Amino acid sequence: MIKREALNCFVKNHYGMELSAFIKQKVRESLYDYEIGNMLHVSPRYVCELRKAFGIQRSDGFLRRFEETYGPNAVERFKKLMEDPDTSLADVARYFGFSRQYAHEVCKKIYGHPYTKLLKRKRMGKRGRRLLFSGTAEVPQPLQQAVQKMKSLGLPVSITKKRYCYMISANGYKVIFKHSSKPLRVNKRKYFRINNVRSSKTQFDFLLCACMTEKENKFFIIPRTSMPRTNVILLPDGKPHGTKYAQFKEAWNTLVQTSEPRKLSKQT
Repeated sequence: MIKREALNCFVKNHYGMELSAFIKQKVRESLYDYEIGNMLHVSPRYVCELRKAFGIQRSDGFLRRFEETYGPNAVERFKKLMEDPDTSLADVARYFGFSRQYAHEVCKKIYGHPYTKLLKRKRMGKRGRRLLFSGTAEVPQPLQQAVQKMKSLGLPVSITKKRYCYMISANGYKVIFKHSSKPLRVNKRKYFRINNVRSSKTQFDFLLCACMTEKENKFFIIPRTSMPRTNVILLPDGKPHGTKYAQFKEAWNTLVQTSEPRKLSKQT
């Protein structure tokens, strides 16, 4: 008992936690008894005794073997894919190159419960997204991302599908959404063209343009007063002051302002 108390003091001083919590954490990290013993300067046998006293089962080393086989951060990549509502179990299996049945087993090992429980959560997530985008069909991924960004800023958001565009109502502003995934290459630079001919006749305050690059989506929030009546050419990777529209890149804060948004929509 004295030895355990001394060891508990050692763990508190060096790791800032109780001995039982420390051992539990290291077992979750797939460390074996001898490795925990090396950290605590005690024998593996004594670590085994402590585990049993604390009711902690021995690590089977699965998470470590999984990362050794499928690369660094493989567990986090697996979890990220599994928790994506749009990714199926078969998609995850194909990504890692193993069978769907083995994906079931990996899921149970990592989460501690069968895939069916996780599947219910994913379906609820999909249902919530359908409610958010009710009345719209095949909502573009960048639009979903933009709406989630607005919500993260605390803005009330709703969208409707127009004939030629999506209309977002955010914080009292009318925001037209347009996106492009096909850049024009000029001197090794990628320019995105957004057509504003049809939507220019619509009453709106901002044009939200999404440029879909290979690495990530880049957004421009452009006031109607700065928009031409035809097309707008955007350079997502340009310098902050390198182009006419650079100042509007990722300018989400313009939607947070609450100063009489209706005045903008009346201007042409």
